[in-house]
Amino acid sequence: MTVQILAIALIVLGAVAAVRKVDIRIVLGACALAIFLLAGKPIGFFVTFAAQMSNLNTVVPICSAMGFAFVVRMTRCDRHLIHLLTAPLRWVRALTIPGGVAVPFVVNTAIVSQSSTSATVGPVLVPLALTAGVSLGTAASMLLLGSSVGGELFNPGAVEIVTLSGLLSTEATATVARLIPANLLASGVALVTFWLLAIRLERSLAAPGASAPSLAVLPNFGKSYENGTEEADAPFRLNIVMALVPIIPLAILFAVVNVDEKPKELTETILIGAAMLVGTVVAGIVVPRKAGELLHAFFDGAGYAYTHVISLIVTAVLFTESIKAVGLIEMLASAMAGRPVLLIVGATILPFTLAVVTGSGIAPAVAVMQILVPLAAPMGVDPGTIGALCAVSAQLGRTTSPAAAVVMMTSAVTGEPPARLLRRVAPPLLVALVVLLIVALAGGI
Repeated sequence: MTVQILAIALIVLGAVAAVRKVDIRIVLGACALAIFLLAGKPIGFFVTFAAQMSNLNTVVPICSAMGFAFVVRMTRCDRHLIHLLTAPLRWVRALTIPGGVAVPFVVNTAIVSQSSTSATVGPVLVPLALTAGVSLGTAASMLLLGSSVGGELFNPGAVEIVTLSGLLSTEATATVARLIPANLLASGVALVTFWLLAIRLERSLAAPGASAPSLAVLPNFGKSYENGTEEADAPFRLNIVMALVPIIPLAILFAVVNVDEKPKELTETILIGAAMLVGTVVAGIVVPRKAGELLHAFFDGAGYAYTHVISLIVTAVLFTESIKAVGLIEMLASAMAGRPVLLIVGATILPFTLAVVTGSGIAPAVAVMQILVPLAAPMGVDPGTIGALCAVSAQLGRTTSPAAAVVMMTSAVTGEPPARLLRRVAPPLLVALVVLLIVALAGGI
């Protein structure tokens, strides 16, 4: 029992370090190593580390998905998709606010990085919203909300999807489908709440005869934020074929999943990687002048994912395995035995809180999933429900965090201070969290 108490003390110290903005990977890794040593199983740390560094079930889908996202950005196919999605907003101004949240949400399904989504969508969406008469605060907030609130959970290559698929022993496309009710519920409640609050605020800001906000309020208006470079503004001509390139891998994945007879070698992991490679080849065919740069862009993206995403998974799994080794999982299971309500509440509140503190949606979701999902079935709770709650609530928490990269990026793109952005998005996200928890407790997810 003394060992478990010391392990809990280490976890508390780790939480304090996270609050003080120590990199979450350092926190999780250091805690894991210390707890493995407490358990007298230091070799477990290195075995787990090696296994996760080369885990095909995470490295291949996640790195290939990010690699394709870099290809889409480099070929500028993402811009064409954004212009295609925003076209209706130019004609129906009543759709500006809900559409302004929906557009980055959809783009985030293909570009699984939230900050990249904000940087890519912002220079197109925000000027359009300002021209429609929406205030800068509302335009910036709807960009943040849409970029970060759950679009990536529709991508089978997303970290949370890959992790949960492994825990549930299901295909990634099936896991995406399993998360749809919780994801759409939370996202929909957040959108409607934000929309109602925004309408009220916009009416209070409106003055008789007032003109639309000036585009001059935007930082570096008319220039691109991609890769830190600036490009002169030029008339944009929509290419429908280029606009469809970003969604090709998703279309392939959801089409192939319905094929009954597939080669046994074509596992879900390989299929995701293959779909992203096919999308890359198509991008080269559609944009031939960029074909020579595609491979470099793809592996740049894969390397980025390994550095910024796989490292999070490795340390989160190390942490989970350490608390298993020291016996804390058994203690937690005993404490929750016969109390499924506690499991559901924990799967909702813990990832949300950790995401707010750390600014990451991935690390809290993965770490809490690894702990709580295996406890669900013995307690008579659907493991898919617990996994969905972990994934979705972590997304909500990340969007509410002042430490989140997507908050900083949205602030840089729009010029709105992070504190103002968070004041606008926090109430809708908290309402969404409460509704998600209530529906889960009622058995509706």
